[in-house]
Amino acid sequence: MALATQAEGTSVITETIFENRYLHASEMVRMGANISVDGRRAVVLGPAQLSGTTVQASDLRASAGLVLADWWPAARPSSTASTTSIAATKASWRSSPASAPTSRGSTPEFLT
Repeated sequence: MALATQAEGTSVITETIFENRYLHASEMVRMGANISVDGRRAVVLGPAQLSGTTVQASDLRASAGLVLADWWPAARPSSTASTTSIAATKASWRSSPASAPTSRGSTPEFLT
């Protein structure tokens, strides 16, 4: 759901297993996301300009999603979500690997 807030257009996510999966959606809305939840379906309109705030996560997956939602805007080389493509972001990270997110101190696989 966090990454859907940065996608162009409308994303529809349907949960078929855990009925309370979307408890974190209201926290993402507090961060600036445009999300509506109706039962087991969430509709996310993007891209959204998210900003960090104090949030409360209901479970481990929600925690990871909220961390991604807070991290993603800061990781982009441009603060304008609608004009920064994933390809441009990767190109920026390739030219300046120190600014790219890392996993255990190594260069992410998609940059190689």
